[in-house]
Amino acid sequence: MKSQTEYKLKSPPEDAISSVKFGPNTNQFLLVSSWDGYVRLYDITANNLRQKYAHDSAVLDCSFTDAVHLYSGGLDSTLKSFDFNATKESTVGSHANAIKCVEYNSEVNAIITGSWDHHVKLWDPRTPICSGSYNQSEKVYTMSVCGEKLVVGTAGRKILVWDVRNMSYTLQKRESNLKYQTRAIRCFPNKQGYVLSSIEGRVAVEYLDTNPEVQKKKYAFKCHRIKEDGLEKIYPVLRFALIYIAQGTPLDSISNIGLPTTNSNETEEENIGVDESFEVRVRENINGESESKRQEVFKTPTTSSSRLLSQKRKANDNATELKKFMNVCSTTLLQKEEVDEFMAIAINIAAKLKKKSSEQAYLSESLISQIITKGLFNELSQRCLLPFLLITQDLHLLQEAILQI
Repeated sequence: MKSQTEYKLKSPPEDAISSVKFGPNTNQFLLVSSWDGYVRLYDITANNLRQKYAHDSAVLDCSFTDAVHLYSGGLDSTLKSFDFNATKESTVGSHANAIKCVEYNSEVNAIITGSWDHHVKLWDPRTPICSGSYNQSEKVYTMSVCGEKLVVGTAGRKILVWDVRNMSYTLQKRESNLKYQTRAIRCFPNKQGYVLSSIEGRVAVEYLDTNPEVQKKKYAFKCHRIKEDGLEKIYPVLRFALIYIAQGTPLDSISNIGLPTTNSNETEEENIGVDESFEVRVRENINGESESKRQEVFKTPTTSSSRLLSQKRKANDNATELKKFMNVCSTTLLQKEEVDEFMAIAINIAAKLKKKSSEQAYLSESLISQIITKGLFNELSQRCLLPFLLITQDLHLLQEAILQI
């Protein structure tokens, strides 16, 4: 073992890894599926291979339903289950083509599979039967559970949103804002939206709420690109992970972890260069891996508010640039002496846009929450934030704010 935070597991797969998932409520067990046709269960604490079972062909995805029951599917079109305690393997059912995705939805206690046969199927883990099969019109490439909702990415750049409690109709039908094939979708931990990636080295952040004001918050950015000898190599973003930060607060969007944001409707020349080192460090996370078996996990560094403020001073002093900057700062950890400068930026934006009573509109909800809950409230922030809290009727934050006045 190289360090306390990095472990090289014994008995690794013999071919490319297709999926990696930790067990529910614990990081002791790691479930790994591979193109070598096996599903492996590792005990991270003991650093050993606890169990493995085989499919007739490459395994494309796997999932836990609880601490002892595992499910997997792959090119053999078969959904298999494995009971860790009984060390018993069984075949649950099948699709007409390869099973690309396997997810568990605890809201309805169902295994959900997505296949290249254009169908999503729901399975009851208590009995080996299919409880429903639903046409997606195209091959299913990726999907993610979002509470009672299911977000499915298919061929043709289509995004379908379903309510798993009633699959008789599709809630939303969308087309990806990215120009090329979708590779992965993950829903926000707060269930308000999802992030998707494509083969062109881009990632997009989308929101489920169709309200035009909410849709204005969506954006996309480039990543995993390396320039060599005047040419730019673009790698597909095959996998990424959403994380919790700020003492367990769920991500509101990818910008919360310090990445440059890019509005997908803007031209390349209009994109703000927040900090190129962010993107370089993301690349460094994957440079050491074999390109033939690359499994790209989208990891990003956090950053300090002081660094972001320094970057802001380098930006052009106009409303558009400042709004982008504030978006990047959405969950930056504030220091007390920096509150006034952030508030001043919001006031500056409002003044330039001739909306002097709307400073609070240019501060993210997470920044507002920090200013109040960390006791960073002062005269300037009172003037900007109290009207906002009254309008949104956020009684919890309003009560905390009043106690600090």
